[in-house]
Amino acid sequence: SILKKLMNLFYLSYDTNFGKILISAILGIWLHVLFDALFHPDLRPFYPFPGNPMYGIISHSTIYLICGISFIPALILYIIGVVSFLRKNKSRITSA
Repeated sequence: SILKKLMNLFYLSYDTNFGKILISAILGIWLHVLFDALFHPDLRPFYPFPGNPMYGIISHSTIYLICGISFIPALILYIIGVVSFLRKNKSRITSA
């Protein structure tokens, strides 16, 4: 599949099922809404209720700081994933 080829391009294994896809999609959507609600006063995260009570709880600079700090463990997890992928596929990569 195209997703498997894309994941191989980034040296990540691709083993999924419907449950993983569903949980990832739901988490991705709602985390995105959460971060957007902190940034945008016109967003209505609790529609049909008016307003955005989450706007301004955390300053924009703090949100950027949290995202920047989160990059470090994400990078570490990516490196661990790449190393694991390369170990599992060592013979296939060296013969190519």
